[in-house]
Amino acid sequence: RCGLTQALGLMKQIPEDSWVSRTRARMKELGITQAQLAAGIGALPSRVGHYMSGRNEPPLAHLMLIARYLH
Repeated sequence: RCGLTQALGLMKQIPEDSWVSRTRARMKELGITQAQLAAGIGALPSRVGHYMSGRNEPPLAHLMLIARYLH
């Protein structure tokens, strides 16, 4: 397998009712980009991208910051 295919195969499937799906929907409502969310919570854009893709689970502290930022 090539590297990209393998990486895509390892990525988790994100259920429609997950925090990621709800976060994406709220970001869309507010017109907020991942970069803006990252800046708003004091994280690197790449880190937020990893959270949103399901590659990494955010720590509880980041989940709380995301919730506050999108409220």
